[in-house]
Amino acid sequence: MLIIAFIIVYMIFSYLSSIKKGFTIKDLLKGVGSLSLILIIMVFNEFYMNSASVWFTQKMSDKYSYLEESEKLIKKGKLKEAFNYSQNAYDKYNVESLPSRFFILSRFFSKTSVNQEIQLTKKYGSIVNLANCKEIISGNLSAAEELYNEALHLTKSENLLSNKPEYLVLPLSALAYIKLSEGDYEESERLFYRLEQISNNLSTKDLAYKINGILVFINSSIRSGDLVKADYLLDEVFDLYKNNELKKGSIYKSFLLIKIRVALSLNKFKSAKDFYLELSELEISDENIMYPVFLSTKAALYVHAYYIGLNYDDIESESFFNSAFSLFGRKNEINLLKEAEKFLIEKIRILEDSQGEESLFFLEAIRELANFYRDNGNHEKADKLYNSLIHNINFDKDKLQDTYSDLLIDVISINRDVDISIVKKAEALICYRKTNMYGFRQLRM
Repeated sequence: MLIIAFIIVYMIFSYLSSIKKGFTIKDLLKGVGSLSLILIIMVFNEFYMNSASVWFTQKMSDKYSYLEESEKLIKKGKLKEAFNYSQNAYDKYNVESLPSRFFILSRFFSKTSVNQEIQLTKKYGSIVNLANCKEIISGNLSAAEELYNEALHLTKSENLLSNKPEYLVLPLSALAYIKLSEGDYEESERLFYRLEQISNNLSTKDLAYKINGILVFINSSIRSGDLVKADYLLDEVFDLYKNNELKKGSIYKSFLLIKIRVALSLNKFKSAKDFYLELSELEISDENIMYPVFLSTKAALYVHAYYIGLNYDDIESESFFNSAFSLFGRKNEINLLKEAEKFLIEKIRILEDSQGEESLFFLEAIRELANFYRDNGNHEKADKLYNSLIHNINFDKDKLQDTYSDLLIDVISINRDVDISIVKKAEALICYRKTNMYGFRQLRM
């Protein structure tokens, strides 16, 4: 910049002296050439540093741009390309270098706080992107954990990022999940607590990653039987949606389905009904992947309503169809248990067509219907379905072992004169599962 200023000052004095001595065409051409050279250098510097516009600078500094590009490649099945892309970006932005001295303005701009923030954001983006690829593509959780911690360290060590808590959202969410999957529950809870405290300056993308982190702990709470905590976390998620006007797409519908189930388990029928009505308004078509889950949830709602003495009108009180039934006096004729049975049978049909008879989803759907018959006193139908599963399905695969042991317990629960071999087989499988779980936790200690 000083050199350019010196050239301009020198040219001015040269022109002044030329005017005194007599201005010629040669002096004019020399002046035009010098100005053109300066203009070319300035334009080239601007182009080189990608700082021609505010829009492009913002695009450059998007901390999730690399991650989004990798996710596009992963969705297309181009795993190797996604991994190479993330590794190249990481290598590029973890080697500091200044522009050549020839690019005067570029070198000057590279030392400004604006450029430093852009470069740090790119570096952060390349780190979390590579960490995500290590976790998803190669399954290397230890390497992913190291990189997520590197991203956290970057936000602490650099003053330009230390006052931006939104940069903590993704690494904290990912690390909490990794620690949870490793069985380090105490550290996972600590990380999740830090994540919960971040609420200011969050973009839509930041909120999406925070919600993903909360979802991990909702599932964990449900598995451990802490439904009160799960219910609290779900309310936190719905507050985020309400206060930030997030898009109510498939993820939001999934949260509604979980909320209805949790509310029913906590005997909060009104809450479950309100969320069910909201879900019904969002329309889940029968071609949607979550439609079978919707049918199952709807069946559970109808069964719960039946046993607390309610009728169809108490569930669908705000439905147009219910108003029509009321008009013709049909609302009390609908048997809630019969309706629930229809939903579960429809779920089985859909999964048979979409997933196949050997899929775990299909087997679990049949078992769900059998459990429905058992819980409602129809042991004959339940026993028939349980035994058809045991005798007709190959449960030797590891992924079906848990389903098989649960199925044996179901059979034992409805038979007084059960075959002792089934009891011994169930005991062996349960013992095996508990031993493995205990052994895994011991390794973490």
